[in-house]
Amino acid sequence: MKNAKKAIINKKFVENVQWLAKEKGIKLGKLEKNADVSVGYLARHKDEQSILLSVALSMAQTLGTDIETIVNLNPRIIERQRKLEELDKTIAALEEERKNIKGDM
Repeated sequence: MKNAKKAIINKKFVENVQWLAKEKGIKLGKLEKNADVSVGYLARHKDEQSILLSVALSMAQTLGTDIETIVNLNPRIIERQRKLEELDKTIAALEEERKNIKGDM
């Protein structure tokens, strides 16, 4: 593997792969197997500066995305947006309930 191409991938990439896999219900072991690496590969390489480019590409493909999307992913923002959407739905339901109550008076 001396001549294998490496991708400069930081800790954020690995964390985002793990988060995205969880979101999509894909077990890390399956993701690693599809990338033709041993189980635990992500955990072992989390703090390294690079992983094999072929592994990164395979993982991105299994996740239905590309490397750039994974690198730029911000799970905190996505989770906050989901919470805001839930709050908007709750507010809309309460407003509707309020209209119904006023209509009953």
